Amino acid sequence: MFGLFLIIDIIMAAAAILGGYYMRYRAPKDEAMKHGLRISGSLKSREAWEFANISCGRSWMAVGVIEICLGMPIAMMMYWWKGESIAIALLFVYLEFFTIIQCVSVINVSRSISDKFDENGKPIEKRSKK
Repeated sequence: MFGLFLIIDIIMAAAAILGGYYMRYRAPKDEAMKHGLRISGSLKSREAWEFANISCGRSWMAVGVIEICLGMPIAMMMYWWKGESIAIALLFVYLEFFTIIQCVSVINVSRSISDKFDENGKPIEKRSKK
């Protein structure tokens, strides 16, 4: 059972890294914008689309790398130190934690789109201070 949770951890981390890479570097540039971070703010303009995919892709890649770098060693230490049942519970909580972090990153990107772009998807001009 512990091995199954480790495999799930690796798959989720790889999906976060690959999905983030795709959003950041390979999101489609065509007018359909079918694949990528499809939220209401990102679909309003090309600039918002690119900003949303680059921002979310960067955070998903970071989450995936952190998940692999922390999840495997922590799970193995807990397995050898406390036993299989504690390690399985920790991995389950760990996977849920990183799933929540990925969801929060999408919410943060949505908020930053509303801060940086107007209702038509055009970038908001920064006001110069006098």
